[in-house]
Amino acid sequence: MLQVKKTGMLFLVMFILLTAGAGIAQTSAMDLATVRTTVTDQFQPEWGGLFVDDDQLKGTVLVDEQRGDDIILSFEGKANEQNGQLPLIRAGEASDAVTDISYAKKEIDTAEGTAAIDAKRITFAIPLKQLPVAAGTYFVQAGDGTGQAAFGTRLYTKAVVIEIPVSQSVFPGTISLTKTGAVQITIHSAAVEDDARFYLVVVDEDDEEVKRIAFRPERPTISANDLTLPAGNYTMYLEMDSKDNEVDSNRITFVVPVANKLEPIPNGKDFPGKILLKEDGSIQLTLTMTSPYEQAVFYLLVLNEEEQVVKRIKLTSDSSRLRLDQYALRAGTYELVLEMVLNGETYRSTPVKWKASGTATGTFPIASGQAFPGGILLNGNGTISIAVDWQDSYSGYTVYLLVYDFAGDLLKRIPHDLDKPNVSIKDLSKITGGYTVLIEIADPQSGLSARSVPVFVPVNTSKHIVVFINGQLQTFSKPPIEINGRTLVPLRAIFEALGAKVDWDEATQTVTATKDNNTIKLTIGSKIAYKNGEKIYLDVPAQLLNGDTTMVPIRFVSEALGAKVGWDAYTQSVLITQ
Repeated sequence: MLQVKKTGMLFLVMFILLTAGAGIAQTSAMDLATVRTTVTDQFQPEWGGLFVDDDQLKGTVLVDEQRGDDIILSFEGKANEQNGQLPLIRAGEASDAVTDISYAKKEIDTAEGTAAIDAKRITFAIPLKQLPVAAGTYFVQAGDGTGQAAFGTRLYTKAVVIEIPVSQSVFPGTISLTKTGAVQITIHSAAVEDDARFYLVVVDEDDEEVKRIAFRPERPTISANDLTLPAGNYTMYLEMDSKDNEVDSNRITFVVPVANKLEPIPNGKDFPGKILLKEDGSIQLTLTMTSPYEQAVFYLLVLNEEEQVVKRIKLTSDSSRLRLDQYALRAGTYELVLEMVLNGETYRSTPVKWKASGTATGTFPIASGQAFPGGILLNGNGTISIAVDWQDSYSGYTVYLLVYDFAGDLLKRIPHDLDKPNVSIKDLSKITGGYTVLIEIADPQSGLSARSVPVFVPVNTSKHIVVFINGQLQTFSKPPIEINGRTLVPLRAIFEALGAKVDWDEATQTVTATKDNNTIKLTIGSKIAYKNGEKIYLDVPAQLLNGDTTMVPIRFVSEALGAKVGWDAYTQSVLITQ
């Protein structure tokens, strides 16, 4: 998670709950199908058992003690879209789910022979209602962490299949808050009884109820006006009443801050964030987000010696530590700068000098980047094509396909068969998101390698249209929709993500957005918008969805803010790049 010091900021806690239903059946997973494993000369985590018993998911996992300060469980739906992660140990602190930790010696095979390591055995028991996924069948893995600087890549156990059953004591849905404070409610309708009544309940610090809002499970919409509260600390949850049975959802603690002004202007040394270079080559980021900066969007900029921005990486809650290896930067000296966009204004931190050694070192004869003898092409049929201009002199080398997530963590290093140039996008990941892929040619003897120019690949396993901005998957309270063959996206969410300030005039049904001395105006129902007084013609008129969300055609984003907008038909993805 992003290291964040919060004073008067929304503090979010989110668990996705299981659907309601009947019966719990104990299921041993240790003899079930393995779907993937990691080849490594380090100690790969091992399962000691995983099963469901007494309304709990129980198990034991064995990890390298040196990598044991950050342990997660990863769930990937086998036949649905549900995915999620749950931490067992974070920053050395065990969660309540951990019931026992013991230690043992473990022998592993390395390139130098057999070695003994200190292993940590972690036993856990997690109530089903606290799992990040609903009932269903899942591939489950345990992943270790980065306990020492030398260990930068998370290693996983073999994946096993586990059946998460339904439970009558579990609320059939989940509640969460977005960064902007919008309430998101998901109800699994298949588990809802006909006579069930649903409420959103808000209590204060003394556990006194201050709000109770009824809603329909088929349309669980709560407006911002419904949650108007004075400054203070609150807890929010959902309640379902059915046949004398009352079930509550997960609880979210949040803060309504006292209004504050931006003082001082956060440039240079006053910027609310720091960059720290680590010995392992990673970059640690810390943001101090007091209440004035809650709505800000943060980026990490990489500037070359001519002070030109060569990379702009949007920061998320998973961006506490980044690696820039995946971006195939040329060797040289760069400056790293944090950038904050707030209310249409841009602020930057004091730059930090950083040296990139390049992806190939020593006397390796193959060049990286633009001179690499090959590349990757994203096709329109759900595949990527991998081409390598193979030479006889490469006969001792190995070709890999590397897959990185948005945070820059290496997810997969897949040996590639040059006789099979096409790879399915579905093989990259089962989780919806933006990924970076590149080709690596490595010499197993010297350890030297060369890498191609990276290519962004969207993955969408959902049934909805998704939006990526600068490679990052966006989450909206109202997803994009298609009307008359045109894709419409939520204006405010996208414009604010691109650094624009957005205002709404209820009387005239007009939206006004400002960014970089540009003013954009458009009116609901009109096919004509204005940028600095000049007309912009829309494919379809701006529309108001459910009375509170302005939807516009994606081309308008490009014409209004100068962003590059693309459409990937296979993954149903809108790709927006500044």
